[in-house]
Amino acid sequence: MSRILSAPQLGFFKMLPAALQHVLLAAATPQRHMDGETIHRRGDTTSSLSVIREGAVVVSNVGMDGRELALGLLHAGDTFGEFTLFSDMPRQFDFVASGDTRIDVVDREKFDVLLDDSPALARHVISHLASRLHQVVELLDDERRLPLPVRLAKTLLAWPADLDDADKLRVTQQNLANALGVSRVALSGALRRLTEAGWLTRGYGELQLHDRSRLEAWIAANAQLVPTP
Repeated sequence: MSRILSAPQLGFFKMLPAALQHVLLAAATPQRHMDGETIHRRGDTTSSLSVIREGAVVVSNVGMDGRELALGLLHAGDTFGEFTLFSDMPRQFDFVASGDTRIDVVDREKFDVLLDDSPALARHVISHLASRLHQVVELLDDERRLPLPVRLAKTLLAWPADLDDADKLRVTQQNLANALGVSRVALSGALRRLTEAGWLTRGYGELQLHDRSRLEAWIAANAQLVPTP
């Protein structure tokens, strides 16, 4: 799931022209959430788009053993809840504030009015949702075809980087294992492969990537070597 959440380095709100950003925020209601406060729970039926103004939001779910599994981290400028604006299905994940967090919330009724008044906004929404769908299809294809080290490398390139260092990722092995749906043992082996190849350096609760462009080329080369049944 982390790939789905964090792969778009430019989220929906960031992709909008400044004029449309202003229109969207003008219709929003500001909210403040303290560190650890739950914003939405899995199963919530509220329909709204949330834009993170300050702080961060942890996206998580509960595993089979009852433990909370962190699946992604959203930063200022990222959005969540887009799909609830067009479907009556409940939310699939928990959203919890990380640090003092401020968000701007546009409910479904106000968003519908914005779509009627601003056709350009509708085009951006469709483009964004199509991009998310493409990522889901790609993720499913990766799980079917690619070996774990290649899938891990793609996930690392998509993971949100540290705000002060574009090549530093604050992520644990458990986070990555959860995101890829594999065991800690399997994840550790894949990390070791990438470390020995010189693509990253491992630290406590963080990873440092080396030469993203070459890593992208390595992913492309190894993905092409895997035959499609």
